[in-house]
Amino acid sequence: MKLSSKELKRSAREILTGHYGIPMLALVISTLIAFIIQFPFQLLLGNNPGFLQAVIYLLASLIISLLTTVLNAGRIYIHLNLARHKKVQVFDLFYFFTRRPDRFILAALLQVGIFLPVMLPAIICMNSAFARNIPSLYLISALLWGVTMIPVILLSLMYQLIFYLFMTFIVFLIYAICI
Repeated sequence: MKLSSKELKRSAREILTGHYGIPMLALVISTLIAFIIQFPFQLLLGNNPGFLQAVIYLLASLIISLLTTVLNAGRIYIHLNLARHKKVQVFDLFYFFTRRPDRFILAALLQVGIFLPVMLPAIICMNSAFARNIPSLYLISALLWGVTMIPVILLSLMYQLIFYLFMTFIVFLIYAICI
């Protein structure tokens, strides 16, 4: 069944009419959780961070982004249940913390593993420019980031739907087990 974009938009509006509260509340809660956990590490970083402070901040950011990945999977689950006209609750945001969060964490780590080699030259050049304060390195860094954004955007478009595929797979497994 092939629907036009106009029909898809109309269907989405009908599904969301009167049900904006829970998805928006889930978005606010997940954002606040990430902010509250990240804030102490942001304070630790300070104005002129040392190497150890920067490493702690980066490791904390990685762990927090993995946490938010599982929260985002919960937000996707809320939207999926809305589309299927099922009952949704704000607690569905935490649904995948008890249902194999390792899948989503592994997918996020794989995405980092794919993006990092592409972005590494630009990251190194940018850090060198800031460490040495050489104006020509700023220009090279900006150009390198501009060139790097092309494959990063292409890769992010290719892997954007991985969490939706996991969601479909998990729902399929739940139905298979229940039948």
